[in-house]
Parts: sequence; structure tokens; C-alpha cells
Amino acid sequence: MKIWIFIVTTMAFFFIGCVSEELTSARLYIQQKNWVKAEEFLLKAMEVEPENPEVYYSLGEHIYAKKKDWGNMNKMFDMALEIDSNRIILQERTVQEYVEQARYEHWRKEYNKGVNTFQKYQKKLEVVRAELLQLKLEAAKTPEENEELYNRLKTEQNKLKEKEKSLKKYVRRSIKNFEIAVQIYPEKIENYLNLSTCYYENGDSEKSINAAKKGADINPENFMVNLTAGQKLNNNEDKRGALPYLKKAVELDSQSSVAIQLLAQIYYDLGQQKEAVETYKIAIEKESDKKVKADLYFNLGVIYNQMGSFDDAELAFDEAYYLNDQDFEAVMGMARAFEGLGDKYKDGTDGVEKDLSKAARWYKKAEKKIKDAKSIDIENEHEYSKQLELIRYKRNYVEGLQ
Repeated sequence: MKIWIFIVTTMAFFFIGCVSEELTSARLYIQQKNWVKAEEFLLKAMEVEPENPEVYYSLGEHIYAKKKDWGNMNKMFDMALEIDSNRIILQERTVQEYVEQARYEHWRKEYNKGVNTFQKYQKKLEVVRAELLQLKLEAAKTPEENEELYNRLKTEQNKLKEKEKSLKKYVRRSIKNFEIAVQIYPEKIENYLNLSTCYYENGDSEKSINAAKKGADINPENFMVNLTAGQKLNNNEDKRGALPYLKKAVELDSQSSVAIQLLAQIYYDLGQQKEAVETYKIAIEKESDKKVKADLYFNLGVIYNQMGSFDDAELAFDEAYYLNDQDFEAVMGMARAFEGLGDKYKDGTDGVEKDLSKAARWYKKAEKKIKDAKSIDIENEHEYSKQLELIRYKRNYVEGLQ
């Protein structure tokens, strides 16, 4: 009976209490927050217990993380996970749970610093730009004869512009925070989305694009990172580079009117008119905002016009006007398109057969749109009158030749 008690006691020691003196000492020093001694004995424990994940986790969390040595922290964490991610350590949780919590907490602190600093920048920038706008309005109303006041306003504007530039220091601080966040937790997609935005705001397009592309490489099934990569490449005039990211974004979220509209525009810019038409139709179907939908119909009309589908173009333009009859710029866009069609039929150019009656018809439509714009944009009535005079001259000319 005594023999069995001894065996059971020995087995219990083997499974529960078998911890090296080095690790025991390291635990004690960690409790005492004596980090120099804790590091010394954890390194000794690593030699004695090379298969104990607690040693590597503790080195990562209590030594390297405190030194902000994120590379070695992650190296230790990865070694702990490789040994046994499901082992219970410190009599509480698994290695996986400890590592995930530690990484997340360190990442969260640095990431939130970046977010808060960038939000501070945005608020300050909003105030400065509002003041700048107010000064510009005052300067515009000030007669140049009042030289003293005019110069004072210009001086104030220049000071505000310098202040606007100085706010970039907040963006650079945010960049530093997000770059550290990447070192701590490289798999977090939020890092790359925010880095891309900050780099772009700081005027570094190349880094902005690379950050977004890196995020897409890490998680190619993430909608936002694909959309961001497409947007940044498009902003940098790399239409072909943007195309695959936007196609993927639309594939991941077929309801996103933002992604669909940008994809349609990219197709249009690349001369892929049929793809642009189909994508614009999808965007129009998904869009609920009348003004946005009016813009989409207008763009669709422009493409139809380029394709020579003039009846379809007219229908699209009419829809745009119906949805937003106060957008005089869009109305003038229609007028110019109709005038261009009149010119094509008048001269028989761009593959269009010369037809004076059709030319007169399109000039008449252009005239009507200019009148519509004139009734909306009353301040520029004189300019519209001059354009009306030219259109009427063209219409009278072709009608006189018939």
C-alpha cells in the first residue's frame, strides 16, 4: 500500500510539479517585476526546458514586449505556439489564448493612438479650412482699392495655409503608430487601411498604394482593402493596376454602389465601353440617392454617345435630367453632347452619315437644354445667351441648306 502511495505521489510530481528551478525563479522575479533577473532566468530555463512553451511566452510578454522589441516578442510567441498551442500554461489558459490576448492588447494600444491622433488632425484641419474659406469670401467681397484691408486678408490667408501644413505632424505621428501596429500584429488588415490613408494624406502615393496592396496580399477576400487599393491606384492614374482590385471588391460586395461606380469609371477610362455600360447599369440599379443616380445616368449617356448609340444616349440624359433638374452643370453637359451630335450629322464625321435634318434636330435639343440651364443658373445668364446665339446660328444654317 505504501509503495502505491509513493508511485502516485511521484507521478503527480512528474505531471504537475515538474518545473525547473530556473523557471521557478523566473516566475518569482516576474511577480517582483525584476525584469533584469526575470530575463536572466528565463533564458536559463530555455536551455533546461526547451520544449516548455511557457518559457517562450513569458520571454515574449514580460521581457521583449516591455522593451518594445516587437520582432523578438513575436519570435518567442511563434516558438511557443509551434511547441504546443493547446497546452495549458500558468494553470489557466492555452498558449494560443495567451498569445492572442497579449498580441491584441499591445496592438490595440498602438493602433488606437494612431486613430486618435489622425482624428485630432482631421478636426483641426476642418477648423483651419473653415477659417480659410471665410477669409477667401471676405477677400472676394473686398474692393482692391481698399489695399490695406485686402493685404491684411491675404496675410491672414497665408498664415492659415502655413498652419494647415504644420498639421501634417499629426499625420506623421499616426503613421509611426500604425507602422508599430504592423510590427506587433502584421495580420490585422486595419493597419494597412489606415496606413494607406495616412501615407496618401502625407503626400506619399507610392507608400499609400503599397500599404493597400500589402493588405490585399494578406487577406485577398477582404472587401475594404481591395476597394482601397483600387481607389489609391486610380488616384495615381494607374487604371489598369486598379482594375483587378475593383473587380474583386465588386465580387466580394455586389451591393456596393461606390465600388461599382468606380469600376464602371475605370472601364470607361480604359476604353472598355461595353463593360462600362453594363457596370453603370448595375450601379444605377443599386443606387438609391437620386442625385448620385442622375450622375450615373449622365455618365452612361456620355458612353452611349461615344459608342454612337445616340438614341440610348438621349434616354440616359433625359433620365439624368428627370432625377436632378437643378444640376445646371449636368444640363450643360447634355447640351454639349447634343451639340456635338449636331456637328457630326452636319459634317458627316466620326462614322456618322451626313444628315442635315438630324443635325437640326440635335441642335434644337441642345438649345432647349441651354435654356434649361439658363433658368437654373441665373447669375450666368449672359454666358448662356451667347451660347444660345451660337446654337441658333448652327440650326438656322443647316435648316437653310435643306
